[in-house]
Amino acid sequence: MPFHLAVGLSNCEQIFEPGGTIEGYVTFDLRESIKVKAIRISAEGLATTKWLLSESSKSSHGRSREVSYSAKVTYLDEDQMVWKPSEGHSKSSVFPGIHVYPFKFQIPIGVPPSFEGDHGNIRYHLKATVERPWKTNRSITRYLTILPPKDLNKEVTAGEETSSWKTKNVGFFLFRYGKVHLELRIPKKGYVPGETIWIETNIDNASSRPILKAECYLIQQCRFLAYRYGIAGPTDGRRASSLSENDRYLSRKRDEIKIVSVIHEMHIEPRTEHKSKMKLKIPCTCPTFDSTLIHVEYFVVVKLHVKCRLRNTVKAECPIIIGSKPLKDEQLTPRTPTYQEVATFSALTHRSMLSVDEKLTPKYVYYPKYGRSRDEEDEPPNNKHQRRKMSQRKIQKVMVQPVNLIFRYLQNRTRVQIWLYEDVTHRLEGYIIGFDEFMNVVFDEAEEVNMKTKGRNKIGRILLKGDNITLIHAAAQEA
Repeated sequence: MPFHLAVGLSNCEQIFEPGGTIEGYVTFDLRESIKVKAIRISAEGLATTKWLLSESSKSSHGRSREVSYSAKVTYLDEDQMVWKPSEGHSKSSVFPGIHVYPFKFQIPIGVPPSFEGDHGNIRYHLKATVERPWKTNRSITRYLTILPPKDLNKEVTAGEETSSWKTKNVGFFLFRYGKVHLELRIPKKGYVPGETIWIETNIDNASSRPILKAECYLIQQCRFLAYRYGIAGPTDGRRASSLSENDRYLSRKRDEIKIVSVIHEMHIEPRTEHKSKMKLKIPCTCPTFDSTLIHVEYFVVVKLHVKCRLRNTVKAECPIIIGSKPLKDEQLTPRTPTYQEVATFSALTHRSMLSVDEKLTPKYVYYPKYGRSRDEEDEPPNNKHQRRKMSQRKIQKVMVQPVNLIFRYLQNRTRVQIWLYEDVTHRLEGYIIGFDEFMNVVFDEAEEVNMKTKGRNKIGRILLKGDNITLIHAAAQEA
């Protein structure tokens, strides 16, 4: 290889805001003199959606066929020539050495954040290209994260209390056991990643069956829009006035991803009422946003499990807003935010035309010590008694879906237990029943772990990959 091409950025975090500038340089390391027509750098931002739908044919044979639905919106499309031959020449020689060419791009105002979903994505990237005469062009691509500031103080309903309720008859047909009423209340609607959501629940069990447990979880709901064969779609970032719900060429998809979940074991007797408080800590995730093709919002869901076979769950949900800047009128003081990667992988129940290799890991804002005073910050224990007391703390159980979230959540911990399983039927006090295989995992390196399989006395090494895991429960004990 006679030369090496690289793209460098002045912002080492690779995170930019709409209205800002992308400044950097193209490094062209040349070992020998070559002929070059031009060296270009381009900035591109695209929102794309794509999936397949099976449709039946109206002909006599009645066979079904797969129809492609797709759409594309361009938010950023700029190109600069950082090097060109002298006047009057179509090509010129570039001599050996390290050549550095600066560049600068302006990000438009109002563009949506970087996002990766099962049926669509929003990606921003820089692409440097070396054009050579009579030879294949060489190029390199570097992806960026565009993160618009989502200030909760500018949201009218962010500080307001939100509530929801649900009343349902449990049981079915001849085996009806009565009504269960669930009411949940959240003190405010706006949160930032790293903050804890406190949920107050009021349960009226008017049925003849006890309630066994309550599951509280945070859902990310993604809505995608696409057009048949990619036609009739908008071509720029502005909303097209011709979009209609009744358009026969229009198709929509909706995905729901469980971000974090906590299960509370309880036993509520029939004909009784019960009040409780639950809490959820928001992991690093994409802020709430709305764009032409992709819409992302979040819901807090509480689900009750009643002891019966049919119609045995009661579920209520409340919408919340996740931003990047917290409310100012709170008593809790947020610490300096950090930026963390959020990895997602395609849901197994959906057919996606995006391969895992194409999926990226954008970075989002996260407040790791939100609301903690300086006295509560993590400090090393001073004596043996404190170390023993910290080692006896209750293990915190958290359910997360992407594997990278586990590594991020469990960092700065020394003792770790992870359960991997395929199908779960019941969980009681940290013990999991109804799984295909149980593995006790202890961290060794960043991604590679030591594995010990219970009941088989087999010790080996595995590499955790998201494609082979459907659900993960992690329990960490602070050191």
